[in-house]
Amino acid sequence: MVNYGFYAPTGQFDPSSSLNPGLGYWEQQIQAGATYSIGKPKLWNTSLLTTWEINLTNNSVDIKPGPMFTGEYSFGRRFDKYQMNAGIAGYGYKKLSPDSGSHVNPLVAGITDRSFGIGPEWKYTNIKWRLGFDFRFEQQFGVEAKTSGKIFAISITYLDLLPPKPQK
Repeated sequence: MVNYGFYAPTGQFDPSSSLNPGLGYWEQQIQAGATYSIGKPKLWNTSLLTTWEINLTNNSVDIKPGPMFTGEYSFGRRFDKYQMNAGIAGYGYKKLSPDSGSHVNPLVAGITDRSFGIGPEWKYTNIKWRLGFDFRFEQQFGVEAKTSGKIFAISITYLDLLPPKPQK
C-alpha cells in the first residue's frame, strides 16, 4: 500500500491560544505499508506501516514544524474462519528535526520529541455487513518532550469487497 494525503490549514488558529482546532499550516503525508500472511493456511500475519509527515510554514507566525516519522507494526493470528484476528500492535514515533522559524518558543527550541507504544489488538470482519471493526490499546513508553499515557483506538471500516457490476 502506498498513500499520499495532505492536511489543509482550515481550522481557526490563534498563536496566543493553547486550544486551537486548526494548526495553521499545510502538511503532506506519505505512507507505505504491507501485510504478509505466514504459512500455508495463512493463519498468522504481520504488517508494517510507515508514515512520513512533511510540514510547511505556518500561515500566521514564522514557525515550520519539523518533519515526523511514525512506524506502526502488528503480529497476529486469525480465528473463526478468518473473521477475527487477535495479536499485538505497536508504534514508534520520532520528530526528525526541531521546529524552525523566528517564532519558535525558546523553551522548546531545538527539541525533538518521540514516543513508543505497544499493546493488544483485536479485529473482526463481518462480510455480510461489509464492515471491519478494530480495537487497539497501547501503553506508551520511552516518551520524551510530549505528553504520555495510554492510547485506545476504535475504528470501523466499510469493506467494498464485491467487484463492480458489469456495464450493460
